[in-house]
Amino acid sequence: MEHVDDWWLTAVYASPNDNCKKLLWDSLKDIARNLIGGWMVTGDFNDIDNVKDKKGGLPASVQRCHKMGERIGSCKISNIEMRGTKFTWRGPIFHGGQRIYEKLDRALSNDEWKIQFPDAYVQVLVHVEFFDHHPILINMREENRVFQKHPFRFENWKFEFFDQIKRMKRVVLRRLEGVQLKLQMRDNYGGMRKLEKQVQKELSEILNKEEMMWFQRSRTMWILEEIELHRNIVIVIMHGVTSVETNINWNGNKNEFFRSQRGIRQGDPIYPYLFVLCMDKLSHLIEHAILEK
Repeated sequence: MEHVDDWWLTAVYASPNDNCKKLLWDSLKDIARNLIGGWMVTGDFNDIDNVKDKKGGLPASVQRCHKMGERIGSCKISNIEMRGTKFTWRGPIFHGGQRIYEKLDRALSNDEWKIQFPDAYVQVLVHVEFFDHHPILINMREENRVFQKHPFRFENWKFEFFDQIKRMKRVVLRRLEGVQLKLQMRDNYGGMRKLEKQVQKELSEILNKEEMMWFQRSRTMWILEEIELHRNIVIVIMHGVTSVETNINWNGNKNEFFRSQRGIRQGDPIYPYLFVLCMDKLSHLIEHAILEK
């Protein structure tokens, strides 16, 4: 991102208690009066400023929404555009299979901040099973992603193996977002709730794989650094260890590349060298431990 002027950020986690909430907004008003420059306030405000920001249960209180709107206005800030699912919090399922949904999380900013970041928006991310809020991501500008097709290669070629998990995660997250959008529109979809549980399970499995890959990568990095190889050599070796893609010539036609989930296998040219390096270091560690005793 190009250089921009400094700006201020205030993170909020509001109490559901009205007295505590009043103290919070009094503090925000004090900040607004004394602050110079761009300012963004974001987090869980535990409140809504529009009756449409609630679904299910008792109708939203107009007085509550009006009070929230006044507090926002008194700080001379306004909502930043939000994209994705409308509601950011959902309560437990109660009688009739219904839920309460509310838009409790948001980002607000003053005019100076909006001038600095005219294309900024808030992306509401998917809800994951161990949390009752949707995370929000603040994008400072529009993302213009360029997806490049990998060039055609013969035999094996190396790539960052995390790409596979990242692609799987993106696909599952898009599916989960679509399911949750439908649930917010009509919550009593029994089949849709079952589908959400299934997709959440798929996401959990992918996240576990991602965590294991990071663990394996960090462990291998430690071994290589203990051997005291030059940092650039470690990077080259790790690129080979954590990346591989293969395609097969089937009946004269090359199939699509497929990716190994656990790095290199026996038969890879680098495999015996890494084995020798690691065994050599292991023998030194054992010998050192014996001498210390």
